[in-house]
Amino acid sequence: MSAFEKHPQWKAIESIHKTLTQNGYRALVAGGAVRDLLLQRMPNDIDIATDALPEQVEGLFDKTVMVGKAFGVSRVLIEGQDIEVATFRKDGLYKDGRKPESVEFTSAKEDAKRRDFTINALFYDLDKKEIMDFVGGQKDIMTKVIRTVGSADQRFAEDKLRILRAIRFHAQLGFTIEQQTTEGIRKHAILIHQVSHERIRDEWIKILKGDFAVSAIGRTNDFGLWSQLFGSWKYSSDDYKKLFGIDSSKDEEVLWILWFLSHCQESKEKLAEIGMQWKLPKSTIQKIVYCFQSLSQLRNIHNVEAVDLAIFMSKPNGRLALEIYQQLYQGRIKELFFEKVQKANTFFENGELPTILVNGEDLIAYGVSPGPRIAKELKRLYRIQLIEKITVKEELLGKIIKDQ
Repeated sequence: MSAFEKHPQWKAIESIHKTLTQNGYRALVAGGAVRDLLLQRMPNDIDIATDALPEQVEGLFDKTVMVGKAFGVSRVLIEGQDIEVATFRKDGLYKDGRKPESVEFTSAKEDAKRRDFTINALFYDLDKKEIMDFVGGQKDIMTKVIRTVGSADQRFAEDKLRILRAIRFHAQLGFTIEQQTTEGIRKHAILIHQVSHERIRDEWIKILKGDFAVSAIGRTNDFGLWSQLFGSWKYSSDDYKKLFGIDSSKDEEVLWILWFLSHCQESKEKLAEIGMQWKLPKSTIQKIVYCFQSLSQLRNIHNVEAVDLAIFMSKPNGRLALEIYQQLYQGRIKELFFEKVQKANTFFENGELPTILVNGEDLIAYGVSPGPRIAKELKRLYRIQLIEKITVKEELLGKIIKDQ
């Protein structure tokens, strides 16, 4: 029984494997999934490598998407899953620091030699239930080492994204980046700008989510990457230990907010500009800006009544802003803050504040003139309703201050 059988993609993998092998082709589990199998980790995705050519893969399955036919990469849609099926290949010359000019379809052994790190260059034969290792990846997994396949200088010269991938694997696995790989990163760090903002963004959030994120962030500073990625932002290891330690949030939006607010509190406009440069989703940028604007109010929490804090917490992203404030300023928050939060939570019923019992028409009927005063009076009445726990509309209407 294969350890992969617990994976949600297993039925799809089994079906693809059966179809390819019955038609005379090889079908091996490839790359990171094999590494995770050895580490007893559940892989995110399982990819298949095969000697079938892209057009042969396309002809064998009803639903395929040729995402990179020239590079031998297909997506097979089967059993409700989207599985990558790639033809064994050998890469040609890299001229742009991102991808090869051409590829040559070849064997599993040659395919292993063109991959980035030894721990990602393993194959698993589902029929024989054995690992195929052409580059010493199993030994590096056992000794917890991140090492390029072949020359580190060549691997990083080919694709600068591999620099961040090395750091990401350190963040996720805690493995040591060995000396020659380290030297290759340092040599090519200045050229990281050849990588698109989107690819940097995707790698960086994986780094922040890793159990060893703090150490990985430190590697960017050690390797000369910091200024290339973050310009003049101050590197602060003590802050990272608090914000991105092993027990920190793994929520992507929370991590982005903490990352940007811990480095830039210049203005909401500047934060929005940086968020757009990093190609973050519009909704995430809006939450970064909202939390930034909320910090000043929360810093003055000793002047904020518990009922007003409860109303703040009930707003969209209110509790998110509270969480961000607590994480950013942990260790410097006075006991009064936690007392206020605890008291504010008493106003909630099943996680929500009661709806206000009256509206503007009620106020006008009771003698309040239409205009700006309506909103102010509604706000005042809502505070009274929450504080006095009023549940009857007529009782709240009795609290209206009529125009003189």
